[in-house]
Amino acid sequence: MFGGVGASGVSARVTGGFEVPVEIRAELDAGERARLGLRAATIWVPGVDDRRGGSLLPFGDELVLGTFARFGRTTHDSFGTMGRGHFIGLERHEVMKTYWLGLTFGVEMDFGG
Repeated sequence: MFGGVGASGVSARVTGGFEVPVEIRAELDAGERARLGLRAATIWVPGVDDRRGGSLLPFGDELVLGTFARFGRTTHDSFGTMGRGHFIGLERHEVMKTYWLGLTFGVEMDFGG
């Protein structure tokens, strides 16, 4: 489970504002070279009336649902299970009573110290 603070907006479309996200993830290593995962987040956007109540949930202003896969090396050491490699994900965002679909890709690197 993760939480944080941030800001977001899209010029002329989505009013910018301060946001407070809370996210939960479930990840499963599928062998030594793959990790699969699901994520869900709700985001509160205080003080921006345009973005209030924009999700189907009775709480939170926005909702994010997604799935992802990472392909690369996984190692096990004293810090736990770490991995790195390329990832691809598909997400659905509910914003201002509408939804957006997104495709993400990149490189993931876990580390500890």
